[in-house]
Amino acid sequence: VFNEDYCMGPTPEGTLYNAWDEGRSAPGWWVPHNDHANKVKSLRPFVDWYDWYDREGWAPPSRPDGVGVKMQVWPDRHMAHPYDQATDVPNLPDGSIQKPEDQVWCIQDPNEGDASKEWARGWGEHYPYVPAGSIQFGLTDAAMCSWDRQSFCDNLGTEGKEKMCLAVRFYDKGPAAPETPDDWNDPSWIAETYIKMTNLCDDNTNAFCINMGDPKRLIVDDPDGPAGGYYVNTDQNDPFYNDATDWGVCQDAWFTDQNGDTYVGYWDDEIDPPRWVPQLNWTNYIVRFQDCGF
Repeated sequence: VFNEDYCMGPTPEGTLYNAWDEGRSAPGWWVPHNDHANKVKSLRPFVDWYDWYDREGWAPPSRPDGVGVKMQVWPDRHMAHPYDQATDVPNLPDGSIQKPEDQVWCIQDPNEGDASKEWARGWGEHYPYVPAGSIQFGLTDAAMCSWDRQSFCDNLGTEGKEKMCLAVRFYDKGPAAPETPDDWNDPSWIAETYIKMTNLCDDNTNAFCINMGDPKRLIVDDPDGPAGGYYVNTDQNDPFYNDATDWGVCQDAWFTDQNGDTYVGYWDDEIDPPRWVPQLNWTNYIVRFQDCGF
């Protein structure tokens, strides 16, 4: 039981819940505390085979080192469209389909071990490219890592949560993308962001969703070109956008390019009508914990 979308963030009571209560030899049940309201946004049934080994008296395998980190990618801004991973929606500019996808890893504190994780390539219907309109990052206990989310955050402390960031870079290695970028500074990187752990640990902001594009930014590309010298309102240019339900779901202007400018998307003159598309098409990524440096 989780507070945030797609099983991110804390559980309402700070613990996982057993489907079977060994003490009562009966199905597990849950009585919430009465001194605060509980917000439940997602559920994930899973087999805790580490715990199962221990109950059987066998030596359990070691949990992967680190804390669970999850990245959920949607093709459209504001966690859309569709929100789920099962519905087929022709949601790309060319009328093709891309379902939302996610990845989960155990990532270590840089003071304790390997703090980076790399993904081999993209996934889904447009392999190796992933068209991303919004991306959510969060800590999760669903990964079954050696650190649970709450203990990891408590161990960082207030100062540590301000100093340590989840750093993310996306790369375009082309249609024949290799397994991984050469390293963090591979020159093919196209967008990056740095999220303080405060934004991932604190109870009210424990998962962080970021849009591609920025409705407030003036595009100065080619003064004589299609994007020259005017504001591109990425929501108004989005055929799926609904102001009543989508406004403010995700943060704008958090991804920047190699020039330090906000990544705003790309102009597509092959669609009808031609328009600015607030998406990032990437093939590889690197996610890691590091000192924020700001």
